Formats: sequence, C-alpha cells, structure tokens
Amino acid sequence: TGRLANQFRKTLGSQTPDRRKRAMHHAVDELKPGMRIVVVGTGVAGLSLAMQLADHHDVIMLEANEDIGGTWLPRQCYHNLETHGCRAAFQLPWGETKKELDPLEHVHHTDLFAALDRWASEKSLRDRMRFHTKVTGLRTVPGGVEVLAEGKPPLRADMVLYTGTTATPLVPEFKGAESFEGMIVPAAQVQAALLGKIVEQKLRVLILGGSKTAQDQVWNFIKANYADGITWVFRKAYWGTNFKYTRQKYMYGSEAGLQARLRLVLFGARYYQDINFIGYESFLTRLCMRVLQWTKYLICPFPDGLKLGNFHGGIFEQSRIERMRSVRHVQGAEIAHLSGRTATLTTGEVVEADVIICATGAKNQKVPVTGGASFVPHELSDDEVYRGLIVPRAPRILFMNALTLGNILKDARRVGAWLRKCYLPTLSAAGEEATRALVEHGLAEQNAETGAVRSRHFNLWHSFDRPVPWMFHVNRELDSETRTGVLSTAPMNSVPTLGWLRAWVYRQFVYPVQAGLFLLFADKSVKAA
Repeated sequence: TGRLANQFRKTLGSQTPDRRKRAMHHAVDELKPGMRIVVVGTGVAGLSLAMQLADHHDVIMLEANEDIGGTWLPRQCYHNLETHGCRAAFQLPWGETKKELDPLEHVHHTDLFAALDRWASEKSLRDRMRFHTKVTGLRTVPGGVEVLAEGKPPLRADMVLYTGTTATPLVPEFKGAESFEGMIVPAAQVQAALLGKIVEQKLRVLILGGSKTAQDQVWNFIKANYADGITWVFRKAYWGTNFKYTRQKYMYGSEAGLQARLRLVLFGARYYQDINFIGYESFLTRLCMRVLQWTKYLICPFPDGLKLGNFHGGIFEQSRIERMRSVRHVQGAEIAHLSGRTATLTTGEVVEADVIICATGAKNQKVPVTGGASFVPHELSDDEVYRGLIVPRAPRILFMNALTLGNILKDARRVGAWLRKCYLPTLSAAGEEATRALVEHGLAEQNAETGAVRSRHFNLWHSFDRPVPWMFHVNRELDSETRTGVLSTAPMNSVPTLGWLRAWVYRQFVYPVQAGLFLLFADKSVKAA
C-alpha cells in the first residue's frame, strides 16, 4: 500500500497545483468518449451527481420506480410533506411561476418533484434513464463493476455511484402484532385519502416517533381539527433549528448580523458536546444551551432538560411546536405489546388505537457486493469506509452517504465536484491498484485524526447520525482534494497531547468552538467546491 501510494505521489503529489490540474485534465482527455458511470437512483443525490459528470462521461441512470424523485416521488410522500428549509435554499428551476412563489416558505413535495423533473429535462438526463430497473447486486470484476438487476442482463460499468437512503420505511416488529386488529402503517403511506378516512370514521390514532416526520403527522391531524383523536408516543422529542432564523439567512443574503453568527457558533459548541457523548460536560456547553434555548434558536416540543440529545438537522416552526404541546402524548415510552385494538407501552400505560402510524425512520440497506471483493455495505462500520463514500477493497463503487446533516443536495454537489476533479481522474491515470492504495492510506489518516479527538463511532448508514469531528475532517479533506486534484495527500493533523492542562483546555473550549466555526462556514466551503 505504501509503495503504490508513494509511487503515485511522486508523479503528481510533488507537482505544483497548476501542473497537477493540467496532468489530471490530460488524463480525462485521454478517456474519450469517457468512463461508463452507472448511477443507481434518480432522487436528488442521483440527479445532482449525474449532472456534474454527464458532460465528460457515459452516464446511465437506473431507477426501480416508474419515475424520478426518490423520496420526493409523489406516490411515496405522505400528505403535505414539505422541505425543512425554505425555497431559497434550493438552486432548482422553479418554472415560469417563480415570481409568484415565496422564496422564504417551505416547498411542498409536488412543487419539488416538478422542479426535479424540469431540472432533469433541461439537462437532457431523461434519455440516460432506465426505469423499472431494480438493482439486486454489484459484482466487482477486473477493471470494472457489473450491475445486476431483476430480469436484466448484467450491465458493466467503470464506476458505480449508489444513491438512496430512505427508499424502505422502517416499521418495528411489535410483540403481539399478529393479534392487533387495527392498521399498522409507515408514515409515508398516510396520504390524503387515508388521512381523510381516519378523520371521517373517527379512528383512534397512535403516532410513534419523535422526529420531524412524526411532528408532521401530528400537525396534519391538528390542521384537520382531529387533535383529540391522536396519541403521540416517543422516547425523546427531537430538537430542531427555529425556521425563523433559517429564513433570515435568505432575507438578508447571509446570517443577519453578529448575533446570528454568534448563535451558530454557540450551537456548534453545544452540538459538538452532545453528539459525541465523550463523558464530560463543560461550563461553556451548558451556557451555550441555555442561551440557545432562551433565544429560541433551538426549539423542541417536549425538551428533556438541557441535553440536546436527538438532533438530526431538522428545522421546526415555533407556532407549530406550541400547538403540538396540547396534544395528548406519552414521553419516554415505546410500544411493548399489541393486542386487539390496544397498545401497551413500556411505561405500563394502555393506549386504544385503530391505527398505528410509524414515523420510525427508514432502512438504508444496500445490495451485496460480490466478486473479487465481497461484503454487505450496510454492515460495515464508519471506520471501514473512506470519507463515508468508498470501501477500499472496491474503489470503483461509491456509496452516496450524507456528509452533513439534512442537506443531501449540497452533499451531492460537493461529492460530484470531487469525483469530477479528483477521484475519477486519479482512477483513470493511476489505475485501480494505486487508487486502492491511496484510499487505504487516506482511510488510515481519517481514522487516526478522528480517533485522536475522541470522536465516537456511529452508524454511517443512518443519515442523521454524524459526529462533528468526522464531518469536519471529511468535508475539509474533500474540499482540499477537489482544489488540488490529488487524492489522499493531506498530512494528518496532530492533536495536542502535552500536558493535562492543555488537553483539558482543548476538550473544554477549543474543539467545541472549532465545531461552531465549522458549521458557520460550511456553506462557503460548499460554494467553493
């Protein structure tokens, strides 16, 4: 590994940035008509990746459904599903009615789907798409990857970009479910018809989960004047950023003044503290949380003390949160057993229910990889995947995972730029073995740095579980590699270990403030990439 990595570094790593770029562009030019790249999935991430690569490569897009959209395909969206953020956050073609649309409001899922459809048509991507093609496996072969799909011959590719994280809703296996006489449905299936039926027939509803999806379900019943017919059950209610402050960013072109920037830094410090569970609580982070709660930058329908706890990048509206607090709810509970038309909770309380709506996340399961490299992707831990994207033993397969919290469009744009300017030229110029060596070297550096700052391990395949030190490292290195065009050549950052006082100061103050500054300037680094 070291020999191959050093050999490639001597040819490119020692050159000036301008010469590196010229060498990489020359490598791309030699690839005419380009690499064959298969993109699995036509959601937001798949479309964004394809658009950035289609001009230089032969891009083929595979989709299991009948149309594009992924999460935003209308038949897969629950009633009144909207984006977390406002319309101005999405650089999408909104059509001729753009002036009539409020850029500071949420985007309804039908409007977002229409924009994605317009986006794909404008970029001539529909000619590259194959619908009703369900991928069942990936097989690594010398010099490429074979994509296996139901009822289709194997499709050979030079590179596979595997997207999609929310395709299959997660419905827990409840004890006694076979004896339950009501309905158990995932939140995605609660569309207008089912919602209307529940309200009309006055069915008793149990909503399970504390995330934004659960809050959306509660809000739909409130809007239908049926709040008395529901019981909301959750372990912990999620914290979210106040929608008011996210709107300010686009009202004024940036965060509104010093106070807004300070709030973001304070939030980053608090977020760093809670998301890593590193066993200590500093005065700084406790103070940050009090300020953020007092200013209502962070809001939660049922807060659990000063602990940030479950934060997944959600954006909530204060007016909705206040109305949700009047709904009958059971906090700190799960369903222990079902029988007839009742649900017995872990708290011992019995709830009558005709319908159980599960807002309990999604299964982010990937197809198995076989051939020269065999593994099941979603069974791998975070320290086995380079930048959260590539497994070293299969350098021709990229799994599009979230690099930040809650903005897959920005993540896909960052990864697309990295693929176009760094990774694919490296794979072409250096070959598969040398690229694998560079990826293994980069993964070792990644693990060393995140380990040195005591970043916790996490579920890479859960899109809303990202420690700040990991996000900081991955996004910084991707941006650096995109600028230089050279893969995995940044030196590992050292972490201060001399003296207990210095280490204490870093853990109490420096790392939390670094996390806040990372969140503050994250948007700028995406634009640069």
